[in-house]
Amino acid sequence: MNSTALEDLFGGRAAEAVLLHLFHYGETYGRAVARDFTISLNSVQRQLDRFERAGAIVCQRQGLTLL
Repeated sequence: MNSTALEDLFGGRAAEAVLLHLFHYGETYGRAVARDFTISLNSVQRQLDRFERAGAIVCQRQGLTLL
């Protein structure tokens, strides 16, 4: 399977999915990304954590959901 430019640039399908989801919706949460791109929730959550630690995104809690 061929990789995409975003996947090559950021190192994986989960990174690509998170960035595309954020671009499209403006905000998101892990389960939505995993469902829409049919990838594991664990890999999405790890990627969201990496982006947050790097300062690329900001997470905030809304009820029980981390956006």
